[in-house]
Amino acid sequence: MHFNKKLVDGELYRLSLAEKAYEQTFVRSLVPLFKLTNAIWENSDYNISNKKPLGYVKGIKWHEEYILKHFLDMQNIAQFYSEDKMYEAFNRGAIGGFLSEKQTVKLLMDDGRLSVSPALNSLWKANRSIII
Repeated sequence: MHFNKKLVDGELYRLSLAEKAYEQTFVRSLVPLFKLTNAIWENSDYNISNKKPLGYVKGIKWHEEYILKHFLDMQNIAQFYSEDKMYEAFNRGAIGGFLSEKQTVKLLMDDGRLSVSPALNSLWKANRSIII
């Protein structure tokens, strides 16, 4: 880690999970730079979103925790090894929805990388955020 080796003076953002690995003293800003909001996104066509599996990325901690906690029937999920592959599957209609952070989805839509505009799942609780 560059921070532990004193190769950098600070970081733009850091997840609190990584702080456990820090050996150097650090100071957290009192004012967050931005807020990450994790969410479930789905195809606005109910026939697709209800019948196709939900995509998630193996290795993204909050994705894995959400799947383990909420999905007893593992046939209703589709595992991917990259976000790009998951978004491609959504564009093809292979999955009915996916887990992703709100700002990421906005950027993908602004860049035209999602051919189908996903809708925020109506059951998703708005209080699921990470402050950075």
